[in-house]
Amino acid sequence: MTPNTLPTAEPRLPPRSLLLATCALLLGVVLWHAWLSDDAYILLRSVDHTVRGYGPRWNIAERVQAFTCPLWTLLVTAVYALTREEFFTTLALSVTVTLGALALCLRAAPTRTHALLAVLALTGSRAFVDYATSGLENPLSHLLLGAFLLVLARPEAGGAYRMGLLSLLASLLITNRMDLGLVVGPALLWEAWHARSWRTAGLLVLGQVPFLAWEVFSFVYYGFPFPNTAYAKLNTGVPSGEIAIQGLHYLDISTRYDPLTSVALLAGCATAVRSRRPVLVASAVGVALYLLYVVRVGGDFMAGRFFTAPLYASVMMGLLARPTLSARGVRLALGVLVLAQVPGPLGAAVAEAAGVKPLRWYNTRQSEPQGITDERAVYAEGAGLRHWRPGRPWPAYYFCDEGRADRASHPEGAVLPAYSIGMKGFCAGPALHYVDIYALADPLLARTVRPRRYWRIGHFDRDVPDGYLETLSTGRNVMKDPALAEYFDKLNLVVRGPLFTRERWRAIWELNRQRTAPSPGSAR
Repeated sequence: MTPNTLPTAEPRLPPRSLLLATCALLLGVVLWHAWLSDDAYILLRSVDHTVRGYGPRWNIAERVQAFTCPLWTLLVTAVYALTREEFFTTLALSVTVTLGALALCLRAAPTRTHALLAVLALTGSRAFVDYATSGLENPLSHLLLGAFLLVLARPEAGGAYRMGLLSLLASLLITNRMDLGLVVGPALLWEAWHARSWRTAGLLVLGQVPFLAWEVFSFVYYGFPFPNTAYAKLNTGVPSGEIAIQGLHYLDISTRYDPLTSVALLAGCATAVRSRRPVLVASAVGVALYLLYVVRVGGDFMAGRFFTAPLYASVMMGLLARPTLSARGVRLALGVLVLAQVPGPLGAAVAEAAGVKPLRWYNTRQSEPQGITDERAVYAEGAGLRHWRPGRPWPAYYFCDEGRADRASHPEGAVLPAYSIGMKGFCAGPALHYVDIYALADPLLARTVRPRRYWRIGHFDRDVPDGYLETLSTGRNVMKDPALAEYFDKLNLVVRGPLFTRERWRAIWELNRQRTAPSPGSAR
């Protein structure tokens, strides 16, 4: 040490009780903001039908995958089969899995100081707190990402079967949500190349059994490899450039509403890159690829939803990189994170508990011009844990009222067009057949290319072909367009016919080669 060099002050470790109190604070904030989204009720209707014996389908007459998260749906189904209650069951499962993801963060942290900073970052993240519940697959994605990164960054984890364990965790993750393969793909490929051998290749393939098993089931049962929602959102007729611009708006709006999430995400990736550990650098590349994908697909209409997985992965990478902390750096980071709680979920919870409105920008029911909204604020009063009261029909949202009214006023098997199908479909029960105008749950509309007109990301409404509702109601094909009628016959055989017939498998082959239905008038 030269005479002019001062020693770096080491930060004192915070008491264990302070760390535990911060974790309890995060749990309290998550419970205060706990809610279920309308989209969660789309998968919950499929869950309910499965438990009732109809199978994992949205309308009981059709084998259609209207959910995008098979593994989460299977987990919810297993618990729902025991409770036969959807609201508290889904919230309890979401919170439990979130606590598991938090435990992995604590295990990854090299010191209590690192852990405290990570927990404060998650507490201040509006996206993480909002989607720690919501009923969507985010909590399970966080848990699987955390487990994958923990095994990845610790070479001793998994022993001789480490590659198989990494592949298994990646397989479970993409079974939960397929696009998250972009986050773990680069690191998994790096590990496979670094340890390349026939044994490694065998373990890599063996670990993919869960995803491959789901794909086989999907082909046999549904007739298609991807969820119906994917076809609905790909066949839009909107130029890819416009979709990408919408994706940039999504990044911008999510960042403006929730700046701490973006800052923590970037800080975690930067720390991983600075560590120069190849597996962490590859993981940071995976996060970047995922964000590029989010832009490419136009983001989402729920502000922050697609930020939670890369945020959690970045926090884990920052911990696993084991960065050196100085006392001055810790004080600065703590100051920023504590101040960030004021406009964040904690500040909003304190303000609401005191009967004071939170900062104006925190809860806004107004959609941005690009159709991106604070989804939790829209549904919190009618589907939030804090607003639940005994004896009150729940969810107390008008979509549910419409579903109950339809059930009371229409006979069993009635075919009705519908928008916003989640709560409405669940509350209507299995007896009614809803034709989803946004095509998320309808096999024919999902494969019709909509004409260009006003659109909102995730909500590309379709025109109902002439004769379609009558065809579904009567069971006789009375569709007016000959080409579309012929296409419907093949599709109907796939989604309604016996599973193992030569005619059905021929139709599956033809329809998977022809991604979209013929345009009206194409036969003339």
